[in-house]
Order: sequence, then C-alpha cells, then structure tokens
Amino acid sequence: RAYHHITKQRRKTVIALVEPSFDFLTAEPEAFAPGKEARKLLFTGKFLELMLKEASQDATLARTAKPRTNLGSKGKALADPSHSLPRHPFVLRPRRVTEQPHRGGGERGRPAGAQAWTRGVQRYVRFSKPVISPTQPSEEEVGARLLAFAGQWTCNPPPPVAMSKEMVKICDKEVENLIRKRAITEVAKGSEGFVCSLFVIPKESGGFRFIINLKPLNQFIQYEHFKMENLESARFLLRKGDWMAKLDLKDAYLTVPVNPSHHKFLRFQWKGRIFQFSCLAFGLAPAPRIFTKILKVVMGFLRKKGLRLIIYLDDILILNTSRERVLADLEVVIELLQRLGFIINWEKSVLEPAQRLEYLGLVIDSNRLSFALPIAKIEAVKAICEAVLLAKVVSLREIASIMGNFTWAIPAIPYAQVHYRRLQSFYIRKAHAANSNLKIKCLLSLEAQEDLKWWVANLDKAKDKVFFPQASDLEIYTDASLSGWGACCNEVRTRGSWTLTDSTRHINELELLGALFAVQAFAVRSKNIAIRIHLDNATAVAYINHCGGTRSRALTVISAELTSWCEERGISLEAVHVAGKLNIIADEESRAGPDSGDWRLDKRMFSRI
Repeated sequence: RAYHHITKQRRKTVIALVEPSFDFLTAEPEAFAPGKEARKLLFTGKFLELMLKEASQDATLARTAKPRTNLGSKGKALADPSHSLPRHPFVLRPRRVTEQPHRGGGERGRPAGAQAWTRGVQRYVRFSKPVISPTQPSEEEVGARLLAFAGQWTCNPPPPVAMSKEMVKICDKEVENLIRKRAITEVAKGSEGFVCSLFVIPKESGGFRFIINLKPLNQFIQYEHFKMENLESARFLLRKGDWMAKLDLKDAYLTVPVNPSHHKFLRFQWKGRIFQFSCLAFGLAPAPRIFTKILKVVMGFLRKKGLRLIIYLDDILILNTSRERVLADLEVVIELLQRLGFIINWEKSVLEPAQRLEYLGLVIDSNRLSFALPIAKIEAVKAICEAVLLAKVVSLREIASIMGNFTWAIPAIPYAQVHYRRLQSFYIRKAHAANSNLKIKCLLSLEAQEDLKWWVANLDKAKDKVFFPQASDLEIYTDASLSGWGACCNEVRTRGSWTLTDSTRHINELELLGALFAVQAFAVRSKNIAIRIHLDNATAVAYINHCGGTRSRALTVISAELTSWCEERGISLEAVHVAGKLNIIADEESRAGPDSGDWRLDKRMFSRI
C-alpha cells in the first residue's frame, strides 16, 4: 500500500511540472491498468492513450471556441439578441467557425481571460469572459440514430390500454404538453412506423406517472454497455468541509434530437391518433447512454478548467472548498449549459451552497464525509418491509422492489449489505424456478424474513455511514495455502493448519477463512476500531468488501460470518488487494506446517491403546 501511495504522489508531481491540466487523469482508476506494466512503468500505455484522447478533444474544443462578450442572465434569454443562438428546441445543428481563438497566458486549454491560482492540490479557475461563443448555425439537420435493428418488426399498432377517467385526463394533458414543446408531431394513419402504447402508473407522492411503453421497440435495438457516474464518484471526489450545490436539467431528453429518418420508429397511439417523437423518448433503452455521452463532453470541458463536478443523467453536483467558489463555479456551469441549449429546472436545483445536501436520494455530509438516508425514505422502506413481513406470501416483483430499495440504501447504513444477501439468494432461486415470471407469489423463507427484520430494527438506528475509516487501527496481512493459513500484524506473526474437512475446500474459501481467523486472532479483545486487511486473492477481497456475492454460496457464508463478527464489536473492516510477491511474511506462515499444538495420535494407535 505504501508503494502504491508513493507511486501516486510521484505521478502527481511529474504531471504538475510537465502539464498541470492533465492532473485529473491521475485520479482516474481506469488510466492505470493493473499487471506487469503498471509495476514497471510510472505512466502506462493506458494513461498515455487517455492523455492523447483528452488532448485531441481539447484541440477540437479550442478550434470551435470564439471570443464573445454578452452574458445571459439566469433563466432568461441572452442580453444581446444579435449574439443569441437561434435554436429549435429539438434540432441540433452543426456550427461553422471562421476564427481561431486567441489563447492567452501560455496555458494549454485555457481560454483568453481565464485566471487561475493554486492552493494546495486545489486548482481553481475563474472566467472573466464567457466559456463558448455563439456562431451562425448551418441549415443541415442532424440527430441521433437508433442502432442495429433486428431483421423484422411489426407495423401493427398495439391495442389501447384500459384506463380510468383520471388516467385518461393525465394522458391528455401530457400529450398536449409534448405537442406544445414540439417534442412530438401527429402523423397520418397507415404510414410505415413502429407504434407503441402508453399508460400511467401510480407515483409514491400521489397521482400517476405518464409512461410510453417502448419495450417492444427496445427488443430490436442493440444494447451497448456504458458507465455512469454515481454516489461512488462522490465518495472519491468529495473533500472534508467542501461546499456543494446542485443543478437539475428540465426535459433533458427532449433537448436531444433524433435523426428525421428515425422518427417513424418512435411512435405511439392515443385516442385513435398517431404521434411520433422528434427527440429522445422516455423509456427508450439507449437514451441514458446517449444523454450521458453528450454531457460527458461538456463535463470534461469544465473539469479541464479546474471544476469538480459529478453528473448522473440530468443531476449535476458541484463541489468546491468555499461557498464563494461554489457560487462562481455555479455561474460558469449555468452559463455554459444555457448556451448549449439545455434548460435549468430552477425549482429542483439547489443554488445556495451547503455542506449537507441531498443528491441521488441520499444526504451527503461533507463535514463527516458520510451518506445518510432522508427521514422520509427511512419511513418508506420500513413500511414496505413491515408490510411484506405481515403478508409473508409476496410476489417476486415485490421482492425485487424491496431489494432495489436495499441496494440504494446500503451506502448509508453500516453492515447493511450482509443483511440482504439471504433475501437476494432466495429471490434468485425462486425467479430461476419461475422462469423470471415476477407475478409468481411465494412464501418467504425464514432466512429472508430474518433479513427483513434486521432492516426494520436498524433503519431508525443508523444515522449515517462514513465513506472511509479515518485511519486503520490495525493493518493485517493474511495468506492461505492448501496446508494452512498465516497472518502478520505489527511484526507479530500467527498461523494455523487446516482441519481434514477444511483442507478439501477451494483455495478461495481457504483465503477467506484465513482472513476470518486472522481478524479473530488479532482483534479478539478490540471494539469500535478500524481494520484494513491485505490479501493477495482478488475474489476474497471482493467478498469481504461486498459482504458476500451471488456466485458462491460457500464464500458468502464465510464472509457473512466475518462481517457479523465485526458488527457485534463495532469493527470497521476494509479489504485491500496486495501483490503475492509483496505478501511474503503471511505466505511463509501459511506454509510453515503444523506446530506442536497441531499433532495428534494416529487413529489406529489410539484404538490399540
């Protein structure tokens, strides 16, 4: 771990001297692939590849930038109409640029007029001029296209969904809103296209939510894997005492156009009329990926200017070390987003910086560096668990809903992850038997009920969960072989041999058992401490940190025993992977063989005696 820390500091120092604008790449986990190359080289080929990619994007942005003077005010049109952007709300047009921007200050990627200073490791940029320039748009329309349709698809419209009068009124209103926003247009009957149905579902807050059922269409669209930022990103970006603000984008999908040739695939029927979307439709499978890819370019541009941000679809969290700096960053982000055609949802945004703020359903506390559940969410999850325990016979869909709530709440509740594994195992087993028919009802097992009871009993007690332990009180190195296990802590060694039963286990199980025995050996009299345990087995590390898994029941049982033992004593446990060649002492102990306490009489000799 010390070697890893020193290497990170060396990278930061080199980048700070050579090219400070690429400092953000040193914190990117994907920039340094593990393996032999990473151990030999300070900057791996993966890092250089990302660096070249970022430089290329930066050069592209520089070529399309242009000095400008008139700023728009919050939520209003630009002050000077001659410099405004004529924008159809649902058509993206390519821009023409005739001038190269002047780059002042000799710093790569910083527009003229930007001022910067360094305070510790914090690089902060203040803009005295706008970030981008308005340019004259082209007349050629462009937009996203749906990828890789399967061979054939039906043109027959689906039958209408039965609805109450209240539901019909809601659908009428939503269709009118989409027409007013120019997100949909009516098309003639009989024309070629893929037609879906629409319906409404109840909202937790009351009323109904308007849904267009694009599931039949999504079956024909190629899936592409992508990564999104989330609360895990906040854990690593947030610094103690940070101030935060939040922006929410309104009608985010509706600001992304779809190529006119693909409008016909995004149709729905309402009261005998056929409508089609000219922009990204709600419920379209690739919509989150498309929108994330678009905003990723914008966020990358801002991050190069020194801003710290997290974005999850249309929710943007802005971080900085002081209230004033957050306000300055907020102004830059708002100005850029508005010029790009996005609409700020002022009602849902939090423009007053705070050190405790709700984001993506959890309350982030920068002073404690912790996540907490909002009170309303605690009551809602508790009510669901109590209702299911009372009913005992529930549908698989209800269990899936409960597990979704648990997964979302786990980052805010200590030891919670181990107390949903049995419910998860029950659900997987039953769903497989029912061929994934979630309407099937089943009787909850006793183990699943125990998990639900734990949540009911502990939701009120859990105030928050700290991201990382402040500093580990114990650093334990463990290893296992087919003959025994070994461990080392503060130059104190210990080991043990396997029983005949344990010796038949898989090596992954032995590694996890070795970790359990090592923690019990060194922390048997300890309470309310933090332990960091180092292992050279990646599977064991994952099962400790995730409190179990879905692949191996045997490993889940051992990790549950370890977590429960720590929970009883208030011990915080974190597992870290260490290269096998660095785990020398623990490896020696695991192969040392039996000591005097491990010998026994031969069974035949014992019988004769």
